[in-house]
Amino acid sequence: MRLSDNVSKRILIVGCAGSGTTLMRRLFYGFRGVELVTVGSSKNIEETSLEAFIKYKSDSPVLVGKRVKATIFSTDTLGKQALEKQAGIIRKRKILVVNMIRDGRDVILSTVTSKKIPVTPRRWIHSMRHRRMYPDLIAYEAKYEDVIRSPMRIQSEMAAKLGLTILCNWDTYPDFVPAKEFKMRGSGRDKRYGARRLSNARIGKDPKAYLTIIKKPLLVRHFEKELELAGYL
Repeated sequence: MRLSDNVSKRILIVGCAGSGTTLMRRLFYGFRGVELVTVGSSKNIEETSLEAFIKYKSDSPVLVGKRVKATIFSTDTLGKQALEKQAGIIRKRKILVVNMIRDGRDVILSTVTSKKIPVTPRRWIHSMRHRRMYPDLIAYEAKYEDVIRSPMRIQSEMAAKLGLTILCNWDTYPDFVPAKEFKMRGSGRDKRYGARRLSNARIGKDPKAYLTIIKKPLLVRHFEKELELAGYL
């Protein structure tokens, strides 16, 4: 248990599951003076609730956490009151939110190919809606596709926007990431979370698959609206 708290900057990574939040967490090892929160169960020790995050003490000047499911910008389970409460905490504590977004067609396709991330179209839709409801909370928003295709540009933008110092270039990922990171979440059994180079392999794999995955026409319309608003369609 830590007894000191020298944190001057708290950064919380949010976003729908399957949008690259785990990747972004690991990429933060490319910045100087950063500690990543590790709490919770043995399967999800890299995820933290907002409440646990603000109480977490550290000797590092920059503390980075990755959200649990029931977090703003990341879920469809929170009502208006709960969202407002979390938004108020973020504003009061001056938490810097890094929001990861990704083409919803690729996000929900992962539901079909893996049981590890049960992402529903509804969850993705609500996660995307939150960014329009609370734009003032987002310190930096990154598209998964941009991180993969232009890692150095995104790293430079984040460093400037969040006041961070680059330690290792993101285009050398995963060389600078501690081996322990790849043992979380049962990564040894799920190759998607293993130590591998950044790749375009999972971008635009099947752009039309969502039309067979989503059964309700109204849900398809809501889904396509969010794709359009985010510039994916």
